[in-house]
Amino acid sequence: NDVRCLFEAQDGALWIGTREGLARWKDGVVTAFTTKDGLPGNGIRGLAQTTKGIVWVWTDIGLARLQENRFVTASVSDGLPPGAITSIAADGFDFLWVGTTTDAASWKDGKWSPLGSASVRNFVTQGPGGTIQCANGEGISQLRASGWHGFAPLASLPKEPIEFLVRLPRS
Repeated sequence: NDVRCLFEAQDGALWIGTREGLARWKDGVVTAFTTKDGLPGNGIRGLAQTTKGIVWVWTDIGLARLQENRFVTASVSDGLPPGAITSIAADGFDFLWVGTTTDAASWKDGKWSPLGSASVRNFVTQGPGGTIQCANGEGISQLRASGWHGFAPLASLPKEPIEFLVRLPRS
């Protein structure tokens, strides 16, 4: 059972995503979660937590949030963009950011807001000045209050698609 991702939650719990489900290790107790607990799929791809403490799980076939020890699946009918999920991230303003193969959206206070961006491969939250950065079909872009702005155009980047983007702290 290969570990795909690890995440430390605000309450100190360690979340462990694998190809066969999700585990939460807290205070020496391990709790397993699968589709029987509401996950849309057992193959875990990523985890994020909003500032209000909502844990989101990206699986091979969908997205869900933990609500009272059960997972609630997010769907296109809720406002999640169609297409396969390519990235999730949470920021310090209680937004969850989700990229898909067709668009991107943010979730806050129970509401999805589409961003109207090209296919988002990866999000990086809390860029310079509070901006959100993402790798998409146009290069690397920043989301500011005035909308999306090109940060690094596609022509200036390697020809292969960007699969991973991370912002390193200054040191």
